[in-house]
Amino acid sequence: MDFKWWVSETVSRTQDEGIPGVLWGAERGYHKLLQFSSTLRPPGTPIWSLEWDLLLVVDACRFDLMRAVADEYDFIDSVDSTRSVNSVTRLWMEENFDEKYANQLHRTTYITGNPWSKEKVNDEAFDDVDHVWEDAWVEPGTVPPEPITDEVIRRGRDDSPDRMIAHYMQPHAPFIPEPDMGPGKQLDGFREQTEGDLWEALQRGELTEGEVWKGYLDNLRHVLDDIERLLKNVDAERVVITSDHGNGFGEWGIYGHPPDMPLNSLRTVPVVRTSAEDTGESVPSEERVSHDVSRNEQLEALGYV
Repeated sequence: MDFKWWVSETVSRTQDEGIPGVLWGAERGYHKLLQFSSTLRPPGTPIWSLEWDLLLVVDACRFDLMRAVADEYDFIDSVDSTRSVNSVTRLWMEENFDEKYANQLHRTTYITGNPWSKEKVNDEAFDDVDHVWEDAWVEPGTVPPEPITDEVIRRGRDDSPDRMIAHYMQPHAPFIPEPDMGPGKQLDGFREQTEGDLWEALQRGELTEGEVWKGYLDNLRHVLDDIERLLKNVDAERVVITSDHGNGFGEWGIYGHPPDMPLNSLRTVPVVRTSAEDTGESVPSEERVSHDVSRNEQLEALGYV
């Protein structure tokens, strides 16, 4: 956020809206102070330091959220933590997929349901990239876990890549088990969309913290249920389940996941270590069901516009 733009926009909004315009400017200024303080904290741990053959990224998962469901899954023995390199996916991608990691990237197949990969991922840097979101986008405005899992199973059996990253969209909103809790993002305009749906509703008191937390938990369960299927249908000695960032529930006045935030609720993410063995019991679907939406509509569904 440019300082001159912030001053100009705050003045303009104050003239047009009065007190709401002042509050808007104060909130943006506060965010900028927090973002500056982030430079004084440890930068975070790159994903390449976690030692894995198969990395499963569950998008926007808080550390305490994973701990809350850990006892429900046999493949979760314990939940450790690490500090993410940023508090939004696009900057997480920029840092983790930087050319300084060229040796690691060249050995890795990346299977992603997150539309930020169109702008932030250099396909040529990887062994291979599958932008699953391009043809597996469904209501309520997200990519369900099943096509990600199916593609990992297929690649594991047919291609035997050296390493794989699977980037699931859950538990990021919209919540598949609670589709009415907040509108999803649209693929066309994804980059410009904000988290203004569910998280602003929580901030305004239109949703309670308990309601959002329950939807958040159920959405994590939704993806972990399919990860359980994956772990029985692919061979990988070292599997790590982690996240790109968390979400704020009002800690320090922050809701959702603005960029460059230093808060533990956004930067402390889970690390679950397990393994996988292919029993052959699941046959991956070759068909991806997708609604005909643009990338801007997808991004809007996820709250980035």
